[in-house]
Order: sequence, then structure tokens, then C-alpha cells
Amino acid sequence: MDFGSSLLDMAVAQEQQHGRRVFMDFNRNPEAVPGDLPFTLDRLDDDVRAYLENNDALAASPIERLQRMNPLSISLYKMHGYDLTAQPLQFAMNNQHMNGGIEVDIWGQTSLPGCFAVGEVAGTPALPDQAVRR
Repeated sequence: MDFGSSLLDMAVAQEQQHGRRVFMDFNRNPEAVPGDLPFTLDRLDDDVRAYLENNDALAASPIERLQRMNPLSISLYKMHGYDLTAQPLQFAMNNQHMNGGIEVDIWGQTSLPGCFAVGEVAGTPALPDQAVRR
């Protein structure tokens, strides 16, 4: 059974239910699972590797990859007293993808004439399907 990234969500939730804290350490790559090969960028799925390559982020460590892809996130944490380059970050479950709430039709039109909503606020793609087809 393939759970995709939900497997990580389930593992974190289980650890938290047992009263354990979970951290993301940007200063080292993942440790090998017993019986598996060590982590290497060469073992990434093609689409993941292409994503990192397209973002000039094929770097040796996670913090270097994050620095190339989203340096502002590192600065933001540091501004609030948390240095990702020096310590792991506690991981918590959140409802990041629980978006939407504004009801729209297939054109992205709300019940207010002339007011359109697309993307996260409406729980739709960036453009409604019908608009993309035109």
C-alpha cells in the first residue's frame, strides 16, 4: 500500500500520541532505515531530483538546499530567535492544506456579482477548470 507523504503525517501523529516530540534537523541528511542503503541525492525519484535541480538546490545538506530554495524562511526563523543552522526544529501537525471556504461556480464567481475567488481561498486550482479550457 502506497501512502505517499501521508505516511510521514501518520508517523508524526503516532509519535505525538505517545508523548514524543518530533524534530526536523536541517543540518544532516536522513539516516538509513535498517536494511536500506544510506541517503544520497542519486537515489531520489526523477521528479524530486529534477525539482531540486531546477531550483539549483542539489546541495549536500538540507540546510544548503533550503538556503538555495527559500533563504527567507531561514531568515524569518532567525528573526524570531530560532537558528535553523544550529538546532533542529520541532515538527508539529497542522492543517496547511485545509484551504477553501468561499463557494464559487465553475468560473470562480462568488455569490457577490463581479467578485471572483480562486486558489486557496476557494479550495480550487489557481484558475477554475473552465477558465483554463478557454
